[in-house]
Amino acid sequence: MYQIWKGKAYISIALGILFCGSVLIGYMPIPEYAIELTCISNSCIGILLLFTGINMLGKKKEIPGIIYHMWLVTILLVCIVSCVGHFNFHGAFFFLHLVNPLVFLGYYIVFVDDSKKSKQILLAPIPVMMYLAFDYIVGMLKGRFVYGIFKVTAVNLTNAFFIVCGVYISLLLIAAITQYINQKIREMISL
Repeated sequence: MYQIWKGKAYISIALGILFCGSVLIGYMPIPEYAIELTCISNSCIGILLLFTGINMLGKKKEIPGIIYHMWLVTILLVCIVSCVGHFNFHGAFFFLHLVNPLVFLGYYIVFVDDSKKSKQILLAPIPVMMYLAFDYIVGMLKGRFVYGIFKVTAVNLTNAFFIVCGVYISLLLIAAITQYINQKIREMISL
């Protein structure tokens, strides 16, 4: 069991380096875009994975599964929007928009036991909701939202509320599907 624990620790550290490295390679030439959800989600997951690995090698204490699930839902949103919206897939952005989200989905399915507290999926959209609030505030101050999907003048508080509700429900669906997959994998492993 200790070898599996150690293996997970080293895999976490390696993936943390991959995520942080791809963020640095992708965003160092364009630091003004570092406020994009792509950069924030990949950076946070990279730090989470590094911390997970180091923590496991030292203290051997598990991080709650909901933390991974929150960031999984966030990065899967980045992946889905990137694929549908035909975002940049050149160089490091191929990793940031496609590879890293799929790798983290695999990590979550294999290494994270998120099957104990189903009601926690209501918390999974929190990072995206915080980002939308941040984007709304930045948009109101600068006159342009980060991704420029909507014009600031077209989004009042009522529209913003409906956008947030739609995004929250969509993210809950992603959270429910990923948690269901995680639970089924856990059941297969325990047989």
